[in-house]
Amino acid sequence: MKLWIAKNSEVPVREQIVAQVTLAITSGDLDVGAKLPSTAEIARRFAVHPNTVSHAYRELADDGWIEYRHGSGFYVCEQSSESGESLERFVARFLESARSRGFSVSDVADCVARFADRETPARVVLLEDDESYREILVAELRSALSVGVDGAATTGFNGADGAIATAMFDEKPKLAPDVECHFLKTRSVAGAMSIENRPSQTDLIAVLSGWDKFLLLARTFLIAARIDAESLIVRSTRESGWRKGLDAATLIICDAPTAEHFNGDPRLRTFRLISDESIGELRQLLGGK
Repeated sequence: MKLWIAKNSEVPVREQIVAQVTLAITSGDLDVGAKLPSTAEIARRFAVHPNTVSHAYRELADDGWIEYRHGSGFYVCEQSSESGESLERFVARFLESARSRGFSVSDVADCVARFADRETPARVVLLEDDESYREILVAELRSALSVGVDGAATTGFNGADGAIATAMFDEKPKLAPDVECHFLKTRSVAGAMSIENRPSQTDLIAVLSGWDKFLLLARTFLIAARIDAESLIVRSTRESGWRKGLDAATLIICDAPTAEHFNGDPRLRTFRLISDESIGELRQLLGGK
């Protein structure tokens, strides 16, 4: 696993580790069952205290991202009992369950055929309980897809006729087992760390978003990439006067909704949270739309 750590920054090393491991898992860079480097290895590689790494791993474990296996180390957890299951195993388990309820294989085949013949969905519903985060994800999907995209809370969602329900995969535990949902991956850590035309030490970089966690993640990764904290202008678009002083910025990094305020501005770099792979999968489900 590749990490970037800046020790002499305002963002604690623990937060840098937690943010990067979380993003690596949600983007698919770290698969379920992948073993993380030992705390001693990371401490030695970056010359940080082992307790700092241990605290980061403990936070990740408490949040359900990783688990400790006695005598072996830390591993990426499954986010649900079905995470990472092969299609063959899923079908075999499904048929066994259907038979136990009195359904024949032909009954199951007929039912699957009827579902397969259903019309291609005409719209997408993005599920996310955090309203600010949901606004960003909906904006990204609307710019990438040619169908209508709506947003809704995950909690209490029971399905939507004629639409594909989709969500970031960490929302999976919140959904009822019978709700069909396509889960999205985030961009990888490597993608988050790449900076085109890296600015000089004297240039100012503006980081803008209406979602506080976007601001935290962007700031964490920029500092880890050796960008001086004094060079960052971090603003929440939910606060009045957030545009003040932005003329001095050489680079503007923001989310998709905020980017709409800067159409044509050559300084703009829109960081998108949904991976290109997930966008491609959604287009396939929508019949190429």
